[in-house]
Amino acid sequence: MVIFARILKASRCAASSLFADATRAMRRIPSMRDWLEAIGLFGIFLLASAAIGGWADLITMPASLDWAALWPVALVALFIPALGEELVFRVWLVGSHRRSACFEAASQHLSMRSQSESNPDASSPDLLGGSRDHPEPRQAGPGDDAFLGRLARPSAALALFVLWHPVQVWLDLPMAQPVFLEPAFLFLAGLLGLACTISWQRSGSIWPPVVMHWLVVVGWKALAG
Repeated sequence: MVIFARILKASRCAASSLFADATRAMRRIPSMRDWLEAIGLFGIFLLASAAIGGWADLITMPASLDWAALWPVALVALFIPALGEELVFRVWLVGSHRRSACFEAASQHLSMRSQSESNPDASSPDLLGGSRDHPEPRQAGPGDDAFLGRLARPSAALALFVLWHPVQVWLDLPMAQPVFLEPAFLFLAGLLGLACTISWQRSGSIWPPVVMHWLVVVGWKALAG
């Protein structure tokens, strides 16, 4: 019962933390600087996409655009995949520099418990009645936190974002397309994910990445179907 209660408490804490992160990301209004940086990142992405997409024949210019058919697609794309995937792969998986009190308390508890289990007899007496001398475990420094928070998690989230596209094809999901298996497309998806990740970490707002993601999806539907 104790284990079940702890699991239930941890689940509630995780859900509360995810909800708090999502709310904070959506309520954060981007500054002019945030939007200018997003425009710069998006411009770099467009240049790379034009070069790679043209070389791999991923992008074709249609004779005319069916605007009547494109508007419903654009409306749906704003929520799925743009908002939904940015919540998952940027806000929740990449994370932010600010965390809820519940998340911080759980992390501190796990850290203290891990240290006590790794050195349980640090002050236990030896056979002669003295005290055993054990070296203190190395504490994680600012450099370790910077590496884990700014490189490891974003890299893992970016890899999962790219992998999510072929997974949609393998699972035969409604929005999946065969092109999701093409290496050139996956490379462009990685570039988009990188631009969105940088924008999210720089701004702390979900909206610049959502707009970039949405524009790419609508543009892709318009040019490549």
